[in-house]
Amino acid sequence: MEEQNLNQQPVDPGVQQPVNPGFQQPYQPPMQMQTQPVRNPVPPMNGAPVTAQKSKITAILLALFLGGLGIHNFYLGYTNKAIAQLVIYLVSIPLMAIIIGFFTIFIPGIWAFVELIMLVTGSIKTDGNGIPLKD
Repeated sequence: MEEQNLNQQPVDPGVQQPVNPGFQQPYQPPMQMQTQPVRNPVPPMNGAPVTAQKSKITAILLALFLGGLGIHNFYLGYTNKAIAQLVIYLVSIPLMAIIIGFFTIFIPGIWAFVELIMLVTGSIKTDGNGIPLKD
């Protein structure tokens, strides 16, 4: 004798039957993608956020007046160099008590002077993100 389901319809043994034949899933239309407007169509190559061009004149003035503290490197985005200059400068102040600081305090100043010359001559052409400096 043939097996029958709850609706008294014949059951084909070769076809897999649904678990609950009387229940059907409600129809769900396909989801549509909602698009957002493109804010920045060209992402930078190195994954850094897009920033405006930095001013070469501003970098030169910062190097001239605050170069020993590395402020010009912070401005240009060369954070590691800036931190090194700042640390050397700050460590040199207490070392002045034992004479060594009188020699080490000039290191960041000389470093900044060399970078000032490099900025003026155009050897430093880009900021830390690779964006060219504007004149």
